[in-house]
Order: sequence, then C-alpha cells, then structure tokens
Amino acid sequence: MKYLFINGHFPQYSQTFVHDQIQELKKQSDADLTVFAKSRTTLRFENSVPECNEALIYSKPLNAKLILRILISVAKSPLRAFYLWRLKANKKIDTDTLLLSLQLRKEPDISITHFGNNYSIGVQLKKHVFPNMKNIVVFHGHDVSSYVKKNGWHDYQTASKQIDYAITVNTIWENELRNNTCIPHVKTVYLGTDTSLSIRKRNGDNEFYSLIFVGRFVEKKGFELLYQAVRSIRKCNKKLLRVHCIGDGPQFEYFRQKAYNEGEAETFVFYGAKQKSFVRRMMKECDLLVAPSRVANNGDTEGIPVVLMEAMAAEIPIVSSFHSGIPELISNGQTGILVPEGDILQLANAILYAIEHPHHMHCIAKNARNYVSAHHNKDAQLRTFLDTIEEA
Repeated sequence: MKYLFINGHFPQYSQTFVHDQIQELKKQSDADLTVFAKSRTTLRFENSVPECNEALIYSKPLNAKLILRILISVAKSPLRAFYLWRLKANKKIDTDTLLLSLQLRKEPDISITHFGNNYSIGVQLKKHVFPNMKNIVVFHGHDVSSYVKKNGWHDYQTASKQIDYAITVNTIWENELRNNTCIPHVKTVYLGTDTSLSIRKRNGDNEFYSLIFVGRFVEKKGFELLYQAVRSIRKCNKKLLRVHCIGDGPQFEYFRQKAYNEGEAETFVFYGAKQKSFVRRMMKECDLLVAPSRVANNGDTEGIPVVLMEAMAAEIPIVSSFHSGIPELISNGQTGILVPEGDILQLANAILYAIEHPHHMHCIAKNARNYVSAHHNKDAQLRTFLDTIEEA
C-alpha cells in the first residue's frame, strides 16, 4: 500500500503525532510512504524516520535538491510532466500540487492530509491526477474554527466530493463537518500519548512551586492569562513561583521581553521550542501544568491539546479550561481542574488551590494517569487511526 502524507510546515515539534503515525505505518511490511510538506523546516524529530527528514519532499525552499528531483522526473516522464504543467497553466492545480506531483515516484493509494486548510492539494490530486486515490483529511482545530470564520464553509463544501474520509480529533469538529459539508464519512479518532513512561517525582514541597506551560505562543493557548494570573498570585502569596515556558510562535519574543521589562525574568523562564524528551523531563520536575486555552479573536480554537495527555501520563496535575474538546479529555475535579476560558481570577484561584492542596492534586493526577492510560494510549489510538484509514 502506497501512502502519501501532506503537511503544511513540517517537521514541527507541535506535530509529533504526524511523525508517530508515519512511524507506525513504517512497521507494516507492505507500506510505501512518501511525506510532503508545503514548506520544510530545519527542525528534526527525535528517532525520526527518513521520510520526516532527509527523504522528505517539499515545495519550499526552492533549492538544488528540489530542482534536481524535478529535472529527473521530467527526464523520465516528459509526457506526464507536460500534462502536469498544462494543468497548472489551466489553473486546475496550484504550484504546491504541481511540485509534489513532479516529485512523486509512484501513484499513491491513499493520501492523508493533516489540517483541513491544506485540503486543496489532496483534492486536486484526486480530481485531476490520481482519480483512484483515496483522499483522507484530518481536522485538528484552527482548520474548522478560524479558517471557517474567515472563509466560510464554501471551500470544504466544494471539496467534499473529492474527500473520501474526514477524521477529527474531537466530537465537536465531527458534528461541525457533518452539519456543514457533504463529506461521506466523518469520524472522531482521539490522539494518544505514550503512557509507559515513568511518572513525576515532585510533590510541591520545594522552595519554588514550579508551573509548566507547553505550547505555541499564539492567542488561543492563553499564555497572557497565565502571565496575569501568576503576577496576581505573587502579590498575595509568599510561595515562590517559577513558570517554565516551552514553545515558540509569533508571541514568544513579545512575552519574553514583557517579562524582562516588568521585572519577571526570574519568574518566567523561556526555553523556546524543544524536543519531546526535554518536555517530558521538565514535566517530571514541575508541580503543575497550566493550559488556559481560549478562543482567539480570529476564531482560532483548540482540538484537544496533546500536551494535556502527556501531562496526564506523567502524573503531573493540570489546570486548564472549559474550551473546545478539552472537557472530552479532562473531567473537572476528577482528572484535572477546569476554569471558564478567559477568566484570569478563576485561573489564579485554581493555581492557588493546587499550591495549597498538594495531596488532593496528587490524587487527581493519579486518576488522570489511569484515565489516559485506558483511553488515550498512543499505540491503541494509532491502531484506531490506521484501522480508520483501512476503512477508506
């Protein structure tokens, strides 16, 4: 079976779930994988399969390696290349689809597009180049929130005929797609995490109470809320706080400079983007993970953040928000503490509660580990994902 994965910016540490799926497929003896990115980044996954790094094909940057692959393809199949260029000239396919098609060695049986707003490549391939290919699109969050708020449902409605199967990461998005498109098959498949790792050792009794924030520095992750909540706590609580901030993004430098200018550089430690092993190590050393997700002004919304599953598996207590699919993962008061999204006061109160009740938070964290082990084990969820692909 020949698989084609289609991505936007790739590799990205925030998209290790894509790598996990590719790695799992590699275990199948008959799996022939090609991984494509609209733009290739310089990041590398730990223990990466070749398709995610040195064998990755892409449309940007336009460099010698890309040009050489295209020239070889044109030399081997000039008629096919001419047909593809004519499709591009007639505006049937765009540049990304053209460059991907010229680099493909074999016709894929199945394409898997991650993030629905990248849908056009798989749709164009199926409609004009590989009509027998099964086209699967995985929807994660912004692709059915901010993208739809900006563009409406027309694009997805038009593409529905060329999408054989849509996979969503929570039931909210499943219902949205069922109600607003004609995609014939829509199914929720939750992401998973490695639940076999050793658990956290800290108990909140050290000099510093350590919080950890993991995520891209974009509005929907709610770091501004955490920043304000921690500052308010520090004014009325003698416990020394430190917030370990892992991730990058458009707001990263703004908040790092803000913390420095406001005398909070010792409270907020900014690491930038880090590999998964670093994140896991920090989770073991911290007392509380805070993920105050909210709807951004442009409508951007979470699916279910995988970092919450990772924290549950590490048995670190969690404070998060009643946002999107998060309540599908975390039961308030039982496997974590959830607060209304955007509410700084209640977020601060929840963090204070965690500081003052370490034993109760420890019990909640144990419940969370048991839950995620039973319902979001990575191996089981990958198997479900692959079974869903086989259904297509």
